[in-house]
Amino acid sequence: ILQNICWIFTKLCIYHVLIIRLQIAFWGSTHEYNRYSMLMAYCFVTIVSLTCIIGSFIDVQSIHFPTGWCLFIIPTWIILLPCALDLVCSIFALYLFMKPLKTMLSKIDLDN
Repeated sequence: ILQNICWIFTKLCIYHVLIIRLQIAFWGSTHEYNRYSMLMAYCFVTIVSLTCIIGSFIDVQSIHFPTGWCLFIIPTWIILLPCALDLVCSIFALYLFMKPLKTMLSKIDLDN
């Protein structure tokens, strides 16, 4: 369980850094993103990650065998939710990084 929680917490930190990098990369430019939308993205990542962490504490069950083995029963949603979060955040971040670059390149093409 601890490994799952550390993995989710690591992903949470990675996405927080990614959102902060987006804010810093376009800070003060004409392509600066709305701070409210960045805060909402920050909150979304935090809430989904905390849901997974709390779910790891609550929903994961274990069966102990007399031979010393232990079997963990992990619900499907705890496995799929971080995967869905990765997919959504990766596509969202890629779009947000590419949008200003595409806009700048189109302006350069129009000037030439």
